Amino acid sequence: MNESIETGKKNRMLVRAVAAAIAIGALINGAIAVILRDSRPLEVLSRVSWTSFAVPFFCLALLYLIDSLRYGIVFSAFGISVPFRERLYNNVIGALFSNLTPFASGGQPFQLYHFHSIGIDSSLAANVVFTRTIAYMAGQFLLGALLFNRALRVGGQAFASSVFIYLGLGTSFAMTALMTFVFLRPERVARLAVKLDRGRFGRLVARVAKRQDWAESFVDWCKRLGASVRELWARRPLVLLADMALNLAGIALAALALYWPARALSGRGVEYLDLLAVYVVASISTNFFPTPGASGSAEAGFSLLLASVVGSASEAFAAAAVWRFSTYYLHVFFGLAVYFLYSPQRIPAMRV
Repeated sequence: MNESIETGKKNRMLVRAVAAAIAIGALINGAIAVILRDSRPLEVLSRVSWTSFAVPFFCLALLYLIDSLRYGIVFSAFGISVPFRERLYNNVIGALFSNLTPFASGGQPFQLYHFHSIGIDSSLAANVVFTRTIAYMAGQFLLGALLFNRALRVGGQAFASSVFIYLGLGTSFAMTALMTFVFLRPERVARLAVKLDRGRFGRLVARVAKRQDWAESFVDWCKRLGASVRELWARRPLVLLADMALNLAGIALAALALYWPARALSGRGVEYLDLLAVYVVASISTNFFPTPGASGSAEAGFSLLLASVVGSASEAFAAAAVWRFSTYYLHVFFGLAVYFLYSPQRIPAMRV
């Protein structure tokens, strides 16, 4: 009975998170539509065909398969075989939690929890999950560096004078550098935990975790993580190269999801490389936006840069709205369906 009540509470929390993400997105998109009222974005949206929604949706669905393959390659380097259905489930629900949490921060904790729940050591799971995250960010920065001049040329004045874009680029770079440093130097974090254990913060953690030896356990975990990272990054370079190659293919596929509605709604020809350049720069700029899954902010950022590519502000907003509806809002409901159908059987104790 208590378990049923607890499950009901968790499900209600998840539904409220979905409602909040949709409401925030609706408010921001509504504000953009009001600003563009003279440009008649609704008139542009009336030209949208069903394929403009279907192609982006299935591009993101295919991305789940690519990321599942990436998991398989990296785990195989440690002699671990994770069933494909578990890898796919991990990606779908991980994306759902990322879409519903500020700074898209909820996906990785769920993925760690899920892999640990099926018997994988948490330090190894952390290595694999955060290696993929760092590879994704590195791939974005690599493509951004290669295509920056094109993005500057295509984006025109809107790109060159946008504080929003450059602030987002700087924030993403700083956060990525910090995450990479912490990930590659876990012993530094372990030493910090030992120092904190001697003060009020350490006593608070001990009460919350109900473990007086939390610092010792964390230090041991950091040592295992460090050994796992060295094994993968120093002794398995081909595995990392394969993962990076698939990651770049995934970014190109995600850009195709934007290119399809942009090309359909544009009043002039749109080149894929131009869209790829805009997609990469705008993605980096909105990686750490505080709204759930960058809801609303992504539409604003992409609309700003798309205007000079597709021909007008109304066409840019319409293309960004169709893209986000297909790759964000529809996938939130897709993830919810998977969660409610399979999560109670797979992870009875999962916390939302």
